[in-house]
Amino acid sequence: MAGVRYAPEDPSLPKPWKGLVDGGTGNLYFWNPVTNVTQYERPVASPVVCAVVDSDALGSSDQKDSQSRGYHDEGGNNNAGSVKSPSDPGADQSAQNRSDHTPSDQNVAKSEVHKPIESKGAETGLSVEAYCRRHEIAVTGGNVPPPFISFQSTGFPSEILREAQQAGFSAPTPIQAQSWPIAIQGRDIVAIAKTGSGKTLGYLIPGFIHLKEKRNNPKLGPAILVLSPTRELATQIQDEAVKFGKSSRISCTCLYGGAQKDLRLKT
Repeated sequence: MAGVRYAPEDPSLPKPWKGLVDGGTGNLYFWNPVTNVTQYERPVASPVVCAVVDSDALGSSDQKDSQSRGYHDEGGNNNAGSVKSPSDPGADQSAQNRSDHTPSDQNVAKSEVHKPIESKGAETGLSVEAYCRRHEIAVTGGNVPPPFISFQSTGFPSEILREAQQAGFSAPTPIQAQSWPIAIQGRDIVAIAKTGSGKTLGYLIPGFIHLKEKRNNPKLGPAILVLSPTRELATQIQDEAVKFGKSSRISCTCLYGGAQKDLRLKT
């Protein structure tokens, strides 16, 4: 039985779509290796949207009409929120974010403690729109904040920035750049990017900021919960949390089946 094969390279096809040919019928259809969507209709390029909005407008109580929608899928050893087809290891480095949930008044009040700096940095020389085009960042949702193009524009505490730079990051990765400003505002986000793109820090660092601002009593229990589909991924996330949270005096533990939980909770 004839199988599916790749169609000849078509430079006019928007990334990351690929053409496939059904060996049985000879019909041409299209596959998106990032979202794993297939369709017969030829895809068209979606406009890159990086909305730049006034920070005061984000805190308005009139923003009640947005609702959170999305899905979450896992594949292999990808970090949370990632989708990557194993049959296409060369998938494009694209960061796709969805943020439709407007923060509650309580979340906005908390996020006001953190004040990011103007996103356009001298380190990159790029406008927000040019940055999104270069890194193929596609965003959907209402009042999406612009990405943090440089570490200086994040306004993060110096100890957190120092840990990131010592780990070899010269600037936020695309998924971090767009995820951080959304998460820090207390908004829901579904983020998709390939393995090794820095997704783990995309949600851990906003969590660190949240912990530093709330200053909860650790004796009352954990303030942040990260769920993982596998033990291996859970331990990898813990390693990152320990590595980047140490200078901020943030402690964590990892719980999974087959191990004594009592001893781990006491550490």
